[in-house]
Amino acid sequence: MVSVKVFKPRSGQDAVREKRWACSLSPRCASRLGVSANDHVRIEDGEKALCCRVREIHEKDEYPLRVSEKTRDSTGLEHHAEVTVRKQIPGESYMKARRTGDLAETVWDDLKQSQILVYAPHGGDTEFGTDDAAIRLYRKLQNSGFDCSLWALHGFNPNSFARWHVSKPGLTSGCYPGLDQISDRTYDLVVSFHVQSKGYTGTGGAIDESFRKRVAEEMDSRIRDRYEFRWRHSDMRWKGVSDSNVVNKLAREGGLQIEMQPIIGYKYRKKAVESVHSVIKDRL
Repeated sequence: MVSVKVFKPRSGQDAVREKRWACSLSPRCASRLGVSANDHVRIEDGEKALCCRVREIHEKDEYPLRVSEKTRDSTGLEHHAEVTVRKQIPGESYMKARRTGDLAETVWDDLKQSQILVYAPHGGDTEFGTDDAAIRLYRKLQNSGFDCSLWALHGFNPNSFARWHVSKPGLTSGCYPGLDQISDRTYDLVVSFHVQSKGYTGTGGAIDESFRKRVAEEMDSRIRDRYEFRWRHSDMRWKGVSDSNVVNKLAREGGLQIEMQPIIGYKYRKKAVESVHSVIKDRL
């Protein structure tokens, strides 16, 4: 933990200036925290907390923390504010985080199984319904005799998206204890749940096309109504195919990334989970 002042990014720091949830640290500050580029840091100003991705380590130690304007504007973090910076992001238990508008982490894992991992990196208020969907799938899989682990983050606050929706947790080390625990092995299958602001639900990830198509068709048959389900990568905004994405990084042959439209996450997530569970039972 270090106490520092917030500064604006300098000219030329495009990787920081033009991004949300972005900051840079001085070499001394990064060393004291034990973080590197792409790690996440927790920033607290006494009244609120937020998470940023360290986009780079800048040169001058007299400016220990630089935070992008987009991040400061969206979270109310003031230029020159006195803040505390920590390496570990989850700060509270689930119930306390819910009361105080903080971030909590859940991990259910036996430290050895490597069959299935289910996770939701933006649960709570951030992408509503995703952590509930992950927990439901985890329990259904366990009840069906599968070995399964769960990892979820639960971000709370009316401004939760701006505070906690940080990209690439899979590139971090030591920032999320639960993620570190389940990242020490690869799995036969990894499934992640997300919500996107699009008019369709996508079944993405680097898992084979036939699996993605089957899940999309199963959702379509169970949910019906007027909702659209896409499985072709070319038809999706968030494809989930990056090797650095946890869903693929920890899967032996690519994972399944479910990008639900908001109404599916809010109203139909049980049926979405039933669809994924049905396909897994048939395929594994």
